[in-house]
Amino acid sequence: MSIYAVDKQGRESNAARGIFDPKLTRIDGGSILYFTLHDVFSADSLRVRGEYHFKSITNCILDDDTSTDESGRAWYTLKMEFFNIEEARELYRLIRSGKIWPVFCYEDVQVPAPCRHIKDLFREAFEIIRREISQKYRNLF
Repeated sequence: MSIYAVDKQGRESNAARGIFDPKLTRIDGGSILYFTLHDVFSADSLRVRGEYHFKSITNCILDDDTSTDESGRAWYTLKMEFFNIEEARELYRLIRSGKIWPVFCYEDVQVPAPCRHIKDLFREAFEIIRREISQKYRNLF
């Protein structure tokens, strides 16, 4: 896991050592805007890929890593931007333990275009009406 502090100029500085210091507000002469966390962990235990939100954290993405190791194991990558270290620690723990679901899931089936969906509904309704009318006319004769 890598944790970085990002300053006003967009520079990242490794903050892993001082991240637990509540007085950490400056790095290399610049004020900290936010922290970033980057982690790669095994996909042996199933986690849901997507965008996670938790309290003030709205930019947290869990996705598949494109690499595999020698044994062919798959990996997840986790990227998070945060301001509150306690919230980040809690969200990280919830994701790793599988106790939270993403707000936007990357594994859901895509929703068809609204127009196409409405067209399909009309087509189905028309077919039902046509079938009902033809059955009623058959019963009359």
